Amino acid sequence: MQRELPENALDIIRKWTGKAYELGLGRIWDDDKWKVDDKNALDFFARHDQHFFGKQFEHYSPLLRKVVQDELKGTRAYSKEVVTNVKKALGDAFEHPTIKDYYDLCIRNAVNKSRNYGRIFQYERLGIGMVEIVAILDSKTSAICREMNGRRIEVAILADHVREVLQTPMDELKEKFAWPSPEQIRSFEGLNTREIMDKINCKLPPYHGRCRTTTVIAKDIIVKKNGGILQGIIPEASGKEPVNKKKRRKQIGNLLQQELLAKIEQQRTNAYWDTDNTGKRLNKHKEKHMVEFSNHKESYEEIAKNVLKNFDRVFTFREGTRIKWGFYNNEYEGIVIIEEQSGRILTMYKSDKRRLLLSMQKGYIEII
Repeated sequence: MQRELPENALDIIRKWTGKAYELGLGRIWDDDKWKVDDKNALDFFARHDQHFFGKQFEHYSPLLRKVVQDELKGTRAYSKEVVTNVKKALGDAFEHPTIKDYYDLCIRNAVNKSRNYGRIFQYERLGIGMVEIVAILDSKTSAICREMNGRRIEVAILADHVREVLQTPMDELKEKFAWPSPEQIRSFEGLNTREIMDKINCKLPPYHGRCRTTTVIAKDIIVKKNGGILQGIIPEASGKEPVNKKKRRKQIGNLLQQELLAKIEQQRTNAYWDTDNTGKRLNKHKEKHMVEFSNHKESYEEIAKNVLKNFDRVFTFREGTRIKWGFYNNEYEGIVIIEEQSGRILTMYKSDKRRLLLSMQKGYIEII
């Protein structure tokens, strides 16, 4: 249609498509501060705030309502002024660890739920077909958020879910839309997204207390490699495979192509060196492997960053219950190994292609 549309119409479409995406995303980051009101979340919270404050805080609903609304507008719920006002209202009770903890849980849950639930109706109005679940990947990320991260869900399914939640009496919410249990989460392994949606009661974040996971408009993610474009295709099983290789292939085999690419992109961009214990673990790897990269000017950490940024091959494998990713760069002949559960970089070492491929055949799956 592009040739048939007037140029000024094309400009308008480009402008408002971008504006619609920005509204759906609901946030613009700058120095980790909110710069725009999340209007969809504010509207949702104003209409449905009874879903957030149980009997524990029913006498303080006006106070907590303002805290959540201010947080959605950009005033942090944990600023000195806000906490002082809450203390004045609750008195000595606020100093009790249980009350303080519940305040934290209540506010974080209300803010996240308002954002995620409020945006769904906006996505629906904009005609967005699918959204992508995006978790913050670090050592605190829960099992359910790691499982859901990168998955794509139809907006129609989520919009119906939100409507069902809003039509459910308050006393039935907790049981009917309970967060997934550890047993449930383990049962999701190897299921495609639609199958998980059929089993999970809580179809949208927050998936647990203090959940940080959110939704964005699903977009095509192209991961560039030195040798071209990562296609995100899982090769067919060949011959007799080790048990863990079979398990890993089954685990990722039901992901959509773009879901798989999203998971890989998240691993690549969120991987971090564990600097606990005064950096002993990282220093140990430096001592062991830096000599392998002595012909390069960069530091060990910089080389690892460059390998992740410009990888040529990507592998995934499983050791017991641990899931790992390997990113290989031809120039450095270096491979970075990341643990999926924690996002930690476990090691980086040098390996030429021949030795690398021989080791990969034992249990690794290369994502073509």
